[in-house]
Amino acid sequence: LCFCNMNKAIIFIVGSLSFFLVALLFADFFWIEHHGHFHVAERPGFYGAFSFIAFSVLVYGAKYILRPLVYRKEDLEVEDE
Repeated sequence: LCFCNMNKAIIFIVGSLSFFLVALLFADFFWIEHHGHFHVAERPGFYGAFSFIAFSVLVYGAKYILRPLVYRKEDLEVEDE
């Protein structure tokens, strides 16, 4: 692995991560037994989907709800007393 040619390195890294994620997905569906507290938590892929939705809500909530509350214009002058 030579980092002189970054395109091959990036392809190698992305390919390795893709293979690892497919292997984890295969293990989640066919090999790992799920014992959740609720029936919905026993479904394969539930925690992946739940965490993706929770992260998306967190990001969009911060962007559209929190940012307008704490945003300050760049040209705002603060007077020193």
